[in-house]
Formats: sequence, structure tokens, C-alpha cells
Amino acid sequence: MGLFERALSWLPPKQRRKLMRLRSRLRQPFTPFNLRMSLRVLRVVHAEGYHESFPAARACLHLARLLFQLPWHHPCRLPPPPSEIIAYPPREYFKTHHTALLAERLLPLWCWRDTAPRSFFRLYEALCADHHEHVGYETEYFWYRDDPAWTPERLPDPREFGELASGEEGDRQLAVLASTAEALADAFNWRYMHGFRRDRNHVERDFSRPPAYDAVFKGPAWAASVPRLPTFFELQPVDPKWLATGRDNVVRYSGELCAFWKRNIFADTGSLRTV
Repeated sequence: MGLFERALSWLPPKQRRKLMRLRSRLRQPFTPFNLRMSLRVLRVVHAEGYHESFPAARACLHLARLLFQLPWHHPCRLPPPPSEIIAYPPREYFKTHHTALLAERLLPLWCWRDTAPRSFFRLYEALCADHHEHVGYETEYFWYRDDPAWTPERLPDPREFGELASGEEGDRQLAVLASTAEALADAFNWRYMHGFRRDRNHVERDFSRPPAYDAVFKGPAWAASVPRLPTFFELQPVDPKWLATGRDNVVRYSGELCAFWKRNIFADTGSLRTV
């Protein structure tokens, strides 16, 4: 008889049964919070250079903060303007500001504390940083959060989370945010058109006829009122030859201009449509 069983033998039968049930639940390989798996992931995160000392202890503290953090959701603030993000060396922005993002998405506690505005801001940052992999990852992550709060139409006005930059830079910041929200809705409609569903009950498409675009998802109301920029803004560098011939060809399945292009912004949105 082990120490735990000997301690239980001194308790009344009712209390003994409760503790035995609790012990059996804790010993199960999978729990709603997946604490064991989360702890293993955090140990790897803290051992791979993000935190060099005491990775096991830091992992336990990290998990404890996720368990008992108040308020429930992670804090959310407005990201910097595009020019500040563009100024970083290639692929350095996410290494600096979202060091362990891909590992954190494996943690149920972290995902449950995440919010749609936070994910939307990360998508905006990835587009500004020209980081195609993170654009695809974030779009996929947002798409499969099948919750009413996680729809492009219900994204709140980003001005609720901080002040825009001053002057022309603030106009560009708001225009890129609005275009990102509408481009996300367009990418969701593209997925829906091809039979993908947010609850993973995908529909097999009829390939004998072309797909029909249907505006199932819409951009938020605040984005529709954001005006066009007076001067052309290159979120990513533009090939001059394409610029000379491509103005009339930047359309989507809806027949309307790309959300970025109609605000006089050039951005590569192809990574929004990865599956």
C-alpha cells in the first residue's frame, strides 16, 4: 500500500471516494485543459533559448499564470503603424514580438484566453511584415475558431484599443487595418465557396461547374467608412511593370476591387487563401 492509500485509509468513506475520483481524473492522459501536454510544450519553449535558466520551473510558473490569470482574456492593444513594422529586418518582427506564438497555439488555456481582436491584429502585423507563413497560419487559426465573436463582421473598431499614429501615418494605419478586416472576410467567402466549413464538416464541391461566390461573411461596419488614401502606399514593394499594367486586373471573385487596392494600397493577399 502506497503513501496515498495509507493516508486515505484514515478518512471517512465519503471523503475517500471523492479523493480517489479526483486522483483518477488527474492521472488521465487527457483533460479539458491538457495540462500535462501544455507543461511539456512550455518546457520546450523555455528550454530553447527564450528563457535560458530553469526551464522546468519557468514552465510551471507560466502554466500557473495561464490558469489563474485575471481578467480571463489576454490583454489587447493596438499594434504599431505599418512603417514601424516595415522598418524591421525581414522576419525579425515576429521573432521579436511573438517569439513563441506557434507553440502557444498548442496550449488550450492560451487559446481560450485569446480573442478575435488579438488574432486580427496579429494578421495585420504579419501582412505589414510581409511574413506569408504567419498570414496563412493566422487566417487558418481565425477560420477554425467557430464562435460568433470570431467573425470578421463583429471585429471591433481598432481605435478602441489605443490611439492611432499622428498625421498621414495614422491614416495609413487605419486604412491598412480596415483593408485587412475586409480582405479577411473575402478570404472566408473564398473558403466557403470551395466547400470549407468552420466546424470542419466540409462539403465536397461539384467540379463540373465553376464555383459561385456568395458573400456569407462581411467586413465590419467601421471598415466601410474608412476612406481611400490620397497617395499610393506600397505595403510591399511593387514591380513597376506590373504597376503599369495591373491596375484593371486586381479583382476578386465578388467582382469588386481588392479591399487594399480600393484604398490605394498595394499588399500581397495571396497567403490569406491557403488551405
